[in-house]
Parts: sequence; structure tokens; C-alpha cells
Amino acid sequence: MGKAFFRPFLLALALFFPIFSAVFSSEPRIVSLSPAVTEIVCQLGGRPYLVGRSSACDFPAEVKSLPVAGDLGCPEVETVLALRPTLVVTDLAAPHPGWEQLARLDIPVLQLSSDHLADYPVNVKKLGQVLHCEEAAEREVSRFNAELANLRDQKHEPPVKLLILLGIDPLVSCNGDTFISEVAAATCAVNVLNDARLKYFRLELESLSQKKVDAVLITGMEKLYSELPRQLEIALSGQKFAVISGIPPELLLRLAPRLTDGMKQLQSALLKL
Repeated sequence: MGKAFFRPFLLALALFFPIFSAVFSSEPRIVSLSPAVTEIVCQLGGRPYLVGRSSACDFPAEVKSLPVAGDLGCPEVETVLALRPTLVVTDLAAPHPGWEQLARLDIPVLQLSSDHLADYPVNVKKLGQVLHCEEAAEREVSRFNAELANLRDQKHEPPVKLLILLGIDPLVSCNGDTFISEVAAATCAVNVLNDARLKYFRLELESLSQKKVDAVLITGMEKLYSELPRQLEIALSGQKFAVISGIPPELLLRLAPRLTDGMKQLQSALLKL
């Protein structure tokens, strides 16, 4: 009877001891549910501490060998638990029951922000603390700030009036309260939809009738764009505008180390107008 009594207890202990031991280990075990977070962790030298990733995490290439523990901002709880993380990190927490389950299981979660360019140094420093890579984090913040200052030193007078398209089917754009709009401002442009009510929204072409547009930015959707130029010309009352394309979306749409590379490409295109 004694053995029968203790068997369930021993089984439960065997199942949960790895989780507890990981949580109290001095070496971090990180599950990243954001491509930007994954890139920052690797930039700081923390790749050995990554034990899981989101399905969207694809850079650097070696992270593709990591187990997929969910989609962007959406955890797969059973997989997360099996990886015994000391921390789950994301900069986007989509509405998903998995977050509540992780909270009930006392799995630590770090929610970073990706709303503004100023969030990047903050995120880097927080991850530097988690990874015990504070010096590397300071170097990365210094690099980012220096490159951002160099970009802002370049001038285009007047600034290029830029229509930013983040989706084509349907059309999606953003207002001035987004880091994408701040990217435009730092690279000699001004978002023509700065004053829109929503941060990200479905764009109705009719709303462009009173706008002056010098250039349209599309990234990652070039194949879908072929039918749109004529529609835009009509919406813009026959205005002529340049099209800026070919910049990989992962360089412009992630608050990550390579963002400054994408910004340099965007600025180079803007300064030619």
C-alpha cells in the first residue's frame, strides 16, 4: 500500500522537477515568440540560451533548428512547458488563452513594447539583463543610437510626402503614432496619414483625394502591387508619385538590430527623389 500511495507522488515530481529546476537555474532558458526579440537575443550573444521560437522567427538562420513553441505572440502551452523555460519573451501578445494558462502555471513572461523607435534601446537593455549580457547590450544601444543620429542628420527639403502601405489586399496603412511612421520621419519623409485616428487601419482610397503624395512605400508585396498604381493615380487625382519597393519587410517592419539597415535603404531611395 505504501508503494501504491507514493507512486503518483513520485510521478508528479518527475514531471515537474525539470520545470522547477529550470526556473531556479542561474542559466536562462528563453522562449522567444517574436522575430525581433529573437534577433536581439542573438545580437547580444544569447543564442545558446534560446530553447524555443515562434513560427515567424527566421533570423539568424540557425534559429530555424529550434522547436516552434507558438506563432507570433501566441504561445503553444504544451510545447512551452516541455521546453522548461525560465522566461517567455514577446513584443506582441495577441489575444490568446495560452497567456492566461502560462500565468496560472507561474511561467514568467516578459512583455516588451514595439510601438516606437525609443522602445528599442529599452528592449535591448532589458534583454541584456535577462541574458547577463549587459555590456553587449550597451554596445548595441550605442550602435543603434549612433546610426539613428546619422540618418536624422540627412535632409531632404521639403521632406518627402510618403504613403506607407503595410498591406495591399486589403490596403493597410498606419498613423504617426507608430514606429514605422517614425522610421519614415528619421529617413527624410513624412507620413501623409500621420493624423489618422487608428494606429493601423484599412485604407480607403477615397480618403486620399485631398492628400499630396510624392512616393508610395511598399515592402514585401511587390507581386500584389501590379493592379494598384492606376487606382492610386485616380484616387490622387492624377498625381505622379514614385514607388519605393524591394526593401525586405524584415528590415523595416521589425524593431530589431537590422532595422537601421532597412532605414539606410529607405533613405537612399528617398534622397534620390
